[in-house]
Amino acid sequence: MAKSRRLGSGRRAIIFDQDDLHRMLRAAIEREGGQTAFAKRHHIDRSRLNKVLKRKKRPGDAVARALGLRRVYVAE
Repeated sequence: MAKSRRLGSGRRAIIFDQDDLHRMLRAAIEREGGQTAFAKRHHIDRSRLNKVLKRKKRPGDAVARALGLRRVYVAE
């Protein structure tokens, strides 16, 4: 589940885990009309997208950008 966290310099961020990202990706794909439409619109290889959905591959930067996200690393 997404968590809100204060970062250095007073900035706030919403932190998503892998499950959150997969839920967001599935919803975005459904809104686009399917995997093929989503992949074409965002210039992502459809077969890789399918592997991400099946959790056989990790989502890359292209998938994050398509969802309006960016990858960051947070120390616990």
